[in-house]
Formats: sequence, C-alpha cells, structure tokens
Amino acid sequence: MPPATMGTMPSTPPKAPHPGAGQLGLRVAMRLHEPSGPTELVGVLETLTTVRKRSGAVVTFDPEQVVAWRIVLPPAKG
Repeated sequence: MPPATMGTMPSTPPKAPHPGAGQLGLRVAMRLHEPSGPTELVGVLETLTTVRKRSGAVVTFDPEQVVAWRIVLPPAKG
C-alpha cells in the first residue's frame, strides 16, 4: 500500500477577512453582518471604512462586520 499523501497547498495566500489598502479605489461587493441583519454593500472602496455607491452616496461600515467580500467589475455602460 503506498504511503498516504497530504493534499497540496494552494499557491495563492488566503483572502483577508475584509478589504485592505490594496483594494482602495477598486469596486467591491461585501456582505456585512450588522445587528439589524445581513446587508449587502457594493461600490468603490474609498477608505478602509467607506464605500462610494453608484448613486454617489458614501456609506461607512465596520470592517469587523464583513463576513464575505470580492472585487467586482465596473458596471457596463450602455
């Protein structure tokens, strides 16, 4: 019987729990766990605690409430 082998480690480091300085200026989508319930937030990351939505409104969030996030493409112009 061949020896047991362990799975390979992914070549990319794990994603940070919330967007960081490297994502400033990028469009992100985040799911937040707030006291009132889950909330979705999409927009350009202006600071480590603010997002500018498509409407121009700036929304402040607590990075510790981010449960999932990703970088998203800008909306299609049309």
